[in-house]
Formats: sequence, structure tokens, C-alpha cells
Amino acid sequence: MDKIQISFFLNKEFKNIIVPADITALEYIREYSGLTGTKLGCGEGDCGSCTIGVGTYHDGAVKYMAVNSCLMPVAKMQHKHIITIEGLANDENNLHPIQQSIVENHATQCGFCTPGINMSLFCYLLNNKNPELHNALSALEGNLCRCTGYESIKKVAEKNVAKYKAEQFTVPYYFEEIKNKLSLLKKDTTPSTAYYLPHNTTELFNFLKEHKQATIINGGTDIMVNKNIKGAKYNSLVDISEVNEFHYTTISDQTITIGANITLNDIINNKEIETFFPILKETLSQMASEQIRNIATLSGNICNASPVADTAVILMAAKADLLLASSNNTLRKVNIKDFYLGYKKIDIKNTEVLQAIEIPTERNILFSFEKTSKRKAVDISTVNSAISISINGNTIEEINIAFGGIAPTPIYLTAVNEFLTGKQITEKIVNTAANMAIQGIRPITDMRGTEQYRILLVKNHIIKHFHKLFPQII
Repeated sequence: MDKIQISFFLNKEFKNIIVPADITALEYIREYSGLTGTKLGCGEGDCGSCTIGVGTYHDGAVKYMAVNSCLMPVAKMQHKHIITIEGLANDENNLHPIQQSIVENHATQCGFCTPGINMSLFCYLLNNKNPELHNALSALEGNLCRCTGYESIKKVAEKNVAKYKAEQFTVPYYFEEIKNKLSLLKKDTTPSTAYYLPHNTTELFNFLKEHKQATIINGGTDIMVNKNIKGAKYNSLVDISEVNEFHYTTISDQTITIGANITLNDIINNKEIETFFPILKETLSQMASEQIRNIATLSGNICNASPVADTAVILMAAKADLLLASSNNTLRKVNIKDFYLGYKKIDIKNTEVLQAIEIPTERNILFSFEKTSKRKAVDISTVNSAISISINGNTIEEINIAFGGIAPTPIYLTAVNEFLTGKQITEKIVNTAANMAIQGIRPITDMRGTEQYRILLVKNHIIKHFHKLFPQII
């Protein structure tokens, strides 16, 4: 792959480098810069050993977030402040208070995972003036430790949360200087066909017209897993994460419209979205980790077309529409239940890009989301499902049930939904619907579960949805 020129700050130092466009931030940090405190563990964002802090300058401030560097293309370091474990201490003889706390509480043994744990907790405390322990622990969900045991790590989180409620958080001395220098960086990106970063739709579609085989990325987390684990090669990547027209959220009494560049954590932290459509926050909070949600997007999860995409089933239940932008300045609207054509195949032309997701916000509709996975956090679903339902008294007026993990695509249970519409909710009706749902499905058997297990989960999910929503009836 061709090379790309980028400029950024790495801990205290300014970097202006030319590197292969397809390497990860982790590869650059370890192999090109020799900062080996950041570790390579799983290579797919599951373990957190490679966690770094990424600072972005905006409106006079720098916001830092924890990111899996193994999933971050090196080009995304452009104009950022990158913090590694080596950058936390003010000097070689004085540890950062979080590092010192880990030592004092015996929260490390082999030390392989410790840098990532430091960085996750550091970024959480840096961004929260009023930290809470349960949020600090959530920020650590993406960090695995195989030898120390989690009680001592939890104690570190507890003590640091208590400390920084009473004191100002300790920031490395050079942060203020870096903030001022970041504000002066020229924001133009060196053009490259290997990794192209358009800033508006005109630039985007002009590039796609000339490079029809280019691969579109946003957060890039799925693309980098394919590169790291499967050895996938990409001749040309188009990063749409800075396209101005894709970065917006609008909320009305009728719809929530979420632009393609809005990250999963942006959605989770949006109080208006939570008010109008709280089930979306509940769903996203069970996906991936803090590090991944900081850069991954709703649009990326949809277009990756995984059979077990958690967002696909809840959006199907919500009757969401996808707005597809094209070079002729028009938007094509596709309902998400019609978007998936086959395994990893979607209804999108090579001249189109997903611009936004439009979610109806109808009143008096109940939602439920269920996910079965081996690990509570940071795990792919074995089976997932979602339901939306409106009732009149005890009678179902409308119902939408969708499942993932039982077919090559997320699926909408048309026959079951039609059967239940107009029916009174009873245990017999629900059991009949659950048995209907498994007719004709042939899920695969893989490392996450057998065909028989998945079939059982389909029945149990439907029954569980009704028990959750109507405990007084079922």
C-alpha cells in the first residue's frame, strides 16, 4: 500500500511522519517509535492491552478518549495528541497517581494488561469532573486481566474515584503546552489514494467516482479486525469520519435522525435521544467496550452487515429508515428490514453512502432488547432480538420482532408479527408465537453455540420479551 504523511503529538513530542497507510496506530507506536509499554494482545479490541489516550482539539479544549490502538488506522492520528503509558508520568522518577495506586494496591502481576488499565482509568477520570465508581468500572470493561484478579483493580478504581472527587485530577505537566500547539496545527490532510479523508460530500463523491473499488470506513474497527486477524488487504480506504454533512443529530416529536459520523458513545451520552428512545442506549451499552464505542459508529455497525449486529434488530423493531446519499445530491430512503440482501450484502450502490439513520419516535410503544452472549461485556451475541409493541387494553395493535444470529442476515419475523397482530396477550398465544418463530430456521453451529441452542434461544427470547413487558399478564 502507498504511504501517507501525517502530523500529530505523541506524548510530549511533535511528529511529522511518512508511513504505510495501512498500518495501525499500535504498529506505529511499538515498531516505529519503540514505545513498547502499549501491548499487542488479541488484535481485535477484546483485551484492552493496547489502549491509548487520543486527544482531539475543538473550540479551545482537548477532549481525550480511550481507544484500542490495534483497531485505529495510523492515519486517524492526524492532528491528534496521542498518550501512551510512557506519557503519564511527569518524569522517570515519579509515577502518575494512578500508576502509584496500582503499585500500592498490588493490582498488577505480569504487567501485560496494566498499561491499558492505566490508560482506560486515566481517560475516564480526565473527562469526568464528578466521577462515579460504576461508570469508572464500565470504562474498564474492555480490559482483561488474566493473572492479577479484578478485586485489586476495582480497589484502584474506587480509591481514585474517591480521591478525584475531593481533589483536582493530576494532568501531566505538558498537557497545556500540547493544547496550545494542537490549536495551531494546519488542518489540511495530505491527499493520498491509499487513505483519503474527505471533508465534504463533494470531495467524497469525486473520489469515489475515480476509485470505484475503494473501501469506505468510518470508525474502522471492523476493517482493522479483518486486517489484523484475517490478513485482509485494502488498496484504497476512504475515511468518511470528517465529512461535514454526515455529522449531525436532529430530534423532533416524530423522528430522531442520527448522522453517519455520530459515534456509539455520542449516542449513549445524548440525553435527548435517551429521553425519546431509551432502548437505544440500553442496546449500545451492551455492545463492545468504551474504547471501541469511542470511535465506532451506528452507521458502521449497520453497513458491516453482521448477522448478529445488535443495532440492526433494535432498528428493525423501531421501523427505522436509512438515508443513502449519492453524487447527484439526492437521498434514497430504505427501510432497514429491506436493507440486508444476504450474508454481508446490503442494498447500497457503489455511488451511495449511508448518510443517516431515521428512527420514528411514536408514543405509547414498548420496546425490549435481549442479547445472549458468553461474556457480559465486549462480546458478540450468540442470538440477539428486539421487539416493539403497542397495545389497546390487552390486545396487540402492532408488533415488530427481529432476530440476529439465526440466519445469514438479521431478520424481521414477518409471519410471527402478522400472527400476533390483533391477538390478546395470553401465555398460550405467546408460546404459539415462539413455536412459530423457530419453524424453518436453520441456524449455524459455531464456537458461540450449536444450532439446537440457538433454536432454543429464539423461543426463550420471545417468551422473555413478553414476561419483561407484561409481567402482570404472562
